[in-house]
Amino acid sequence: MLLPDITDLLYDQEVGGNQPFTIKRTTITYRKGRYAEATPEYIPASGSVQPSGINALEQLPEGDRDKAVYIVRTRTAMQMGSVNDDGSTVLPDEIIYMNDKYKILMVKEWQAWGMYVAFMTRIEPSKAQEEAEDDADSD
Repeated sequence: MLLPDITDLLYDQEVGGNQPFTIKRTTITYRKGRYAEATPEYIPASGSVQPSGINALEQLPEGDRDKAVYIVRTRTAMQMGSVNDDGSTVLPDEIIYMNDKYKILMVKEWQAWGMYVAFMTRIEPSKAQEEAEDDADSD
């Protein structure tokens, strides 16, 4: 069965598409078995970002269902992390959207539709981050 190409909707502003965001992909390298450095890569992307519905939440582990979960759909590859042949580790992607950081809870590659679908939730800033931001704002 031939599926219709719906990926154009991801970039149609009239239906909530073409929303810019950044994918942060961090690679951790090790030397002699010890942590050496974290190297972030920032990948510009766009697509559709929307709150998830109840049916979508049922796909997540029970512990993640009580959070505000969003669904992002894009043609840009997203991943849950991996270990490379050289022993380096790629952490799960983070999404930066409207100046907030989100962690990805699950990624699905919908090859038949030509897109990636990720479930994400906002990363709450730590108290130290909030205090540092407050101090910067008062200067």
